[in-house]
Amino acid sequence: MSVRAFASLVTDLAATTSSSRRVERLVHHLRGAAPPDAALAAWFLLGNRLRRAVRVGELRAWVAEEANLSEALVAACHDHVGDLAETLALLVPDPPVDVPDVPLEALVEVGLRTLATATPTRRREIVLAQWSRLDRASIFAYHKLLTGAFRVGVARGLVVRAIAAALEVDEATLDDRLAGGFEPTQEGWLALARPLDPAEIARRPRPFQLAQALPEGAIAGGRVAAGDDALLEGGGADLGPVDRWLVEPKWDGARAQLIRRGDPILWSRGEGRLDGSFPEVLDAARTLPPGCVLDGEVLLWAGDRPRPFSSLQRRLGVERHAPGLFDEDEARFVAFDLLELAGEDIRSRPLGERRAALESLLARLDAKGSIRLSERLRPLDWAEADLLRRGARERGVEGLMLKRLEAPYEGGRPRGSWWKWKVDPRVIDAVLVHAQAGHGRRAGLLTDYTLALRDGESLVPVAKAYSGLSDAELVEVDRILRRTIVGRRGPVRIVEPSLVFEIAFEGVQRSTRHRSGLAVRFPRILRWRRDKTPADADALATLAAMADADRRSEP
Repeated sequence: MSVRAFASLVTDLAATTSSSRRVERLVHHLRGAAPPDAALAAWFLLGNRLRRAVRVGELRAWVAEEANLSEALVAACHDHVGDLAETLALLVPDPPVDVPDVPLEALVEVGLRTLATATPTRRREIVLAQWSRLDRASIFAYHKLLTGAFRVGVARGLVVRAIAAALEVDEATLDDRLAGGFEPTQEGWLALARPLDPAEIARRPRPFQLAQALPEGAIAGGRVAAGDDALLEGGGADLGPVDRWLVEPKWDGARAQLIRRGDPILWSRGEGRLDGSFPEVLDAARTLPPGCVLDGEVLLWAGDRPRPFSSLQRRLGVERHAPGLFDEDEARFVAFDLLELAGEDIRSRPLGERRAALESLLARLDAKGSIRLSERLRPLDWAEADLLRRGARERGVEGLMLKRLEAPYEGGRPRGSWWKWKVDPRVIDAVLVHAQAGHGRRAGLLTDYTLALRDGESLVPVAKAYSGLSDAELVEVDRILRRTIVGRRGPVRIVEPSLVFEIAFEGVQRSTRHRSGLAVRFPRILRWRRDKTPADADALATLAAMADADRRSEP
């Protein structure tokens, strides 16, 4: 597949929402491409990316210099267009007429991979050389790959279906092979189409099953609230009796599969192999019988509850565990599903059977070891389940998981099998003090907000929020903000405090890196408080009290 063909494919995929049409175009391009180019195209389309080796500031400066524009004007164009890759592709001087096409593999090797070890001067030479040999559509695709912003909005399942059709491989088998990733090379591509070596199979995880999120406050008496019926399998609104579901804590850890087909392997859904990060879990896994694969979460533990995910992060990515490095931590693999037993794939069995087999398997292990069974909660009805959910934060978990006991284990996010029912978020009323232009379809509107709380006579920024308002509200807020701008700091507009928004967030903790001394997790706007003025907003002390309460609930 040439770069021009890849750019055409990206344009085609963005221009249609038809799943069948998207699969058809993917299959057409993949079948017509040379194996090295097909491998790279599939790898990018599956959501992989190369590590960014060029800073955005460098790209802007190079474009400004080549186009004889000021960097301020380039930044203003970015604010107006909204998409950095598109902006820079439009501003690059016209490429030569009838530029020859180049293979995608050549662009990636020369125009991307070599940047990682190049000096700043050499990086500039490499990027400018690509501009001189690509047409404008190809430059746009190149910039997407270069900035790490390549996304086409095509579901992974559709890409897997297209790859399977292009290679004439069973889709379920291919999904299993892709679960552990593949090398975007000719050999890696051809290997997807032929039987895998047994040793390779033994090292690969199964495709992870993921849960869908129930809206906050969605369940009432075993039914999903009005307006949310489409979330349930078949469009039904009735969950049925609570005893049809496995109810578990929703852990805030690192999702992983513990593979014991030979030497134990710990494979994370997002981080790759975690063998060096949690050696105590691998040591405990050697007591498992060969031929089993467990699905669960890795957590750090203290006392009778898990520690926050922030404590776990410093372990992730450690390739070799030095003696004594994490002796103060207690890492556990909390298992909640069994995918293979005695070498047999049991994913098609109902969850109730898999859970019983998992309980039997783990009953043979040290009850105080590093592999534990996820707690099964047994509420009598949905009202009691809701009480358990509401008290989840005090137990150090994020809410509840609901898993249909009759369901098989399926890769991806099957509808109606697993639901995550999270605890109600924390909420505060904050004042909008800074705004910045959005990107994509929000380009040209001030939609990225900085919100603040009262601290005496001052307003102290505590969070940035980019979502939660309707399109109509975004336009209305933009009009108000443009009338109340009192200062500028680069692309940021400082506005007169007048608008109050209710913002939700998952948690808050003390932080020395923030001016407010506090860091909130996953902030988003719940609603525009038209009934409130800045004087009615919450005080910084209120947020600090929440942080202190969360800290007291930690072990």
